[in-house]
Amino acid sequence: MALENASVVAYKVLEEAIAVGTYGLGPPIDIWHITKEGISQVPEDRKAAIEDAARSLRQAEVKLLTGGDGA
Repeated sequence: MALENASVVAYKVLEEAIAVGTYGLGPPIDIWHITKEGISQVPEDRKAAIEDAARSLRQAEVKLLTGGDGA
């Protein structure tokens, strides 16, 4: 999985865990990329883009599971 896609999935999973009230989890969500080049924290502007992509992924999942009507 590409690093950006993995970041979106990780962010989405954490958001959903927080939404169901998992004890000990809560914002802010920090994302770190660990690659062969080293470790780096995702900057705020990229984190905002990841958050938007996670929201879009969630909407696509709902559309898929509801047959496309959003109900």
